[in-house]
Amino acid sequence: MKTAERLMKEAQSMKVISDYQAFFHKEYPEFLLGRGRVNEALAAAQEMAGSTWPMARAAGHALAGSAHLQLNDAESAQAMLRKAEAELAGLREKGRFGPAAMFPGPYVDALKAELMLRSGKRAEAGELLKNAIQRIRAVPGPDAWTQALFRMEYMGKIARQYGDWKLAAHIAQQMLDHDAHYGGTHYALALVAEHDGERAKAREHLQQAQKYWAKADSDLAELVDLKSKLGTETAWR
Repeated sequence: MKTAERLMKEAQSMKVISDYQAFFHKEYPEFLLGRGRVNEALAAAQEMAGSTWPMARAAGHALAGSAHLQLNDAESAQAMLRKAEAELAGLREKGRFGPAAMFPGPYVDALKAELMLRSGKRAEAGELLKNAIQRIRAVPGPDAWTQALFRMEYMGKIARQYGDWKLAAHIAQQMLDHDAHYGGTHYALALVAEHDGERAKAREHLQQAQKYWAKADSDLAELVDLKSKLGTETAWR
């Protein structure tokens, strides 16, 4: 994570010459949200929201909204959603129905789904998030493929946070289909299995996660947690 953050910061400092490049600066606020560094994520997302490029602004507002929700500020999150939707509408009005509107769209929908989950509208949120995941996974290229994996990881975390374990299970299965050799995939599957009382299955996935995270930072929160779970023998009998 430390190496990833350093490289992301280097990428953020490079001169932006296209809307597409500006849009992919989203990876840094996404990273910070995934690490639970919400105030830093909000600042990074707000910087994107002030971009001269509309794709970046749309994604920036959406990610800022997610950060506001983590700070328990639903009113600000709703305001960010309105701004993100306005940017998206502007792209479409200009006839930019291709990548320019396609890429930020799932981020706007994900924020809508988060707000729905918060208000207890699980069915509507689930359908919206499932559709967003399909679109994120469909973006071609190795960078987009990797970022889709981490985006799903965050979505799964949100589903668990709001107690929608059915949705969390679906997202974990999508992660498994996307990358069965990522530690986070098996960690997500383990948490779902643990919630469902499937202790043997949970232990198996925790062991797989530990294997794939063999070279991860020793203080990675998920790794520390799974080692604690595996080390508590009575929890898995």
